[in-house]
Amino acid sequence: MPQTLGHKPTEILITGGCGFIGSNFVRYVLEKREPMKVINLDKLTYAGNLANLADVVERYPERYLFIKLQRKKLFVIFSRDLRSPG
Repeated sequence: MPQTLGHKPTEILITGGCGFIGSNFVRYVLEKREPMKVINLDKLTYAGNLANLADVVERYPERYLFIKLQRKKLFVIFSRDLRSPG
């Protein structure tokens, strides 16, 4: 991941993360970029499927957040506290 002025990012926003490519990218970030947190924003159209990330929800409950985009409005349907402890 690129760094800006010595700052190491701790969260990443991924759009379309429930599709085939997006879900694999979400999984990659969570597996390889610990302790990075993932916010997945998806509209769940024909290509998006929550089942693609069912294992991610179980394995990374503190580092994964899914937000459904619907008709230009945001609805949080799965939420965990992504703030660092302390």
